[in-house]
Amino acid sequence: MSKISKSVAKSSTSTHVAQGLYDGSKTLLHSSGVVSSSAIIPGEIRNHLKPKDLFDFVALERSSPSLLRAIVYCQSGLTNGFTRSLTKGLQGASEATAALATNCINPKSIINHDFLVIVLVVGGVEQFFLAEKCGPGEECGINITLIRSLGEYTNAKLLNFDCEDTPLELHELMRILENHDPQYSHHDKNCWEYAMNTTRKLLMECHRRSGKAQFCERAEVVGGEIAVAQAQVYKEVSIIEVYHYDL
Repeated sequence: MSKISKSVAKSSTSTHVAQGLYDGSKTLLHSSGVVSSSAIIPGEIRNHLKPKDLFDFVALERSSPSLLRAIVYCQSGLTNGFTRSLTKGLQGASEATAALATNCINPKSIINHDFLVIVLVVGGVEQFFLAEKCGPGEECGINITLIRSLGEYTNAKLLNFDCEDTPLELHELMRILENHDPQYSHHDKNCWEYAMNTTRKLLMECHRRSGKAQFCERAEVVGGEIAVAQAQVYKEVSIIEVYHYDL
């Protein structure tokens, strides 16, 4: 068993706590009538990179290869209070996305919006791409955006996956980020499923290109690592928030 696998195995109790709280929060939302887990909402794939950005990146790639440096797994609380999540369940992902757009990251909470910030070195310069799956609203579906820096999202960071500067062309990165069903449902086509599966795909691509076993090993336990990290977040969130009514 690898060191990573041992670490996740030792944290099985935390994993169960995280999963239990996650399932409990979903049950509360569904029983409230706010969220229908089976509803499928049409979505689109929106790559917000400007043609000029793409042209510049391709030109830079001709002079030196682009390198995948890191996958930063992030979370932003849907609201600052659990009751507000219940009353605004269908607007949650849109609210979190709006917070991101205004560089105002909501504190992590019981229910969060999961998203990725990808660090790609192009022409020797780090570039940052935000990739997320949003729920109901104008941005429903998969959205990919070029952002200025990682610093704006420091408080949202949950996990960092070091990709060790594995060579990866920009168009290949975009292909992986877009390779997902854009339809949305709260049950199994949500932000968490997109962020987790995309992280796994990128790690497997690093394994394929580098031949390094650690990428494959970590890809296999991505879900467990997220659950363990999420358990720590739950510990840090005051239990009062769960029963708080924002009247």
